[in-house]
Amino acid sequence: MDGTRAGSEVSASAGRRINDAPLRAALENRRGRPLDEAISGVCYTHGVRLGMAGEALPDWLSTAPRWAREALRAGHASGTTMAGRGRLEE
Repeated sequence: MDGTRAGSEVSASAGRRINDAPLRAALENRRGRPLDEAISGVCYTHGVRLGMAGEALPDWLSTAPRWAREALRAGHASGTTMAGRGRLEE
């Protein structure tokens, strides 16, 4: 995914891929960026939205800081579970 194509399923409310351009601009190719708690929260929320919409994590994520990758992955897992696509822990 290049961040512009739709995933296997698109958000029903938006009808298109969720825009991640602002996050990408702030985090892509900046692995050494220090922790920013505000952006970390945005990453988590964005991950939840992607997971709930059935979209994959963005390709640029591998070049983002570790804390941003972890927040997006955690949010994505939560969103996927909330949407009923993930494993539920009992």
